[in-house]
Amino acid sequence: MKITMKQIADKVGVSTVAVHRAITGQPGLSDEMNKKILATAKEMGYVYNTKRLLQSREFLFLTKRIYFLHENEEFYSSIYYNLKDLCNDNKAKLTLHFFESEEEQALLENLIKSKANKISGVFVAGQFPIKDLIRLSKLSVPVVVIDFYSPVVPLNYIYLPTYE
Repeated sequence: MKITMKQIADKVGVSTVAVHRAITGQPGLSDEMNKKILATAKEMGYVYNTKRLLQSREFLFLTKRIYFLHENEEFYSSIYYNLKDLCNDNKAKLTLHFFESEEEQALLENLIKSKANKISGVFVAGQFPIKDLIRLSKLSVPVVVIDFYSPVVPLNYIYLPTYE
């Protein structure tokens, strides 16, 4: 028998909207309620269609212009285009944004806030100042930093040191 969000909601004593928020990782629930809903869903054997989730989601790719547009720089652009292909294969959207000036940062933060229920995650490519990483760490979506690491800011990092 297929388990529904309504069945989970009834068991936990919340609305189906709350269950949907917990399962899709959207904001609006306390950590305690989120954990309770997810534990109940798992216990009941609920399986969410992640392909459908990807199809309705958007990811952002942030980098600096010099990392992406320089004629001898292909590293970050190749990562971007590979991620974009993966997103396209799963009917998700990946958009490129340059993140340098205070104005661009403010525009980006407003974009993320205005699309809070559609943005699934943010990829950050290259080295960024700690203050910018701290700002990004406060977003309500997962952030993955590629090719840079800071022990000061709690984010997800993909970093393979190649220079000694």
